[in-house]
Amino acid sequence: MIFVVLGTSPFSFERLVTLADYYAQKTGEEVFIQTGNTKTTPKHCAWKDFMKKEEYLEKLVQADMVLAHAGTGITIDSFKHGKRLVFVPRLSRLKEHTDDHQSELARCLEEQGRARVIREDTGGDEAVALIQSAKKEEFTAIASSAKHMLIRKLSEYISALECARR
Repeated sequence: MIFVVLGTSPFSFERLVTLADYYAQKTGEEVFIQTGNTKTTPKHCAWKDFMKKEEYLEKLVQADMVLAHAGTGITIDSFKHGKRLVFVPRLSRLKEHTDDHQSELARCLEEQGRARVIREDTGGDEAVALIQSAKKEEFTAIASSAKHMLIRKLSEYISALECARR
């Protein structure tokens, strides 16, 4: 199962819901979407707008992979549970967020080999192929001590981004 997470941002994110629904239709694979404030209704996926933390963690643990906006919460939770990550960062120019900090985080983690990124100009079939190839990649869970260090570094990085925005 692929767990798709859009987070709790007040902005809509139709682009990711549409992609996840297309993926489910093309592959027949089970996909569950946490849609947040996005009003687009998937036709080929199970979904829920918001979830209690326990339900969210249960879906995360069950998932083979996480397809998500590049939010810090899902990033940290995915690393804690050893999940592969494919990001579709929210973009400010598309009115999906107020700035492009998610693109910065996604690019940083992609450069480290910790995530894959689907960009705005990636076609539907190309995105499906990227997700499927990411599922087959060799994946080594981060060791516990490295996990804590990465989480700390991510938190510091995000704090620096927030300070720079002010």
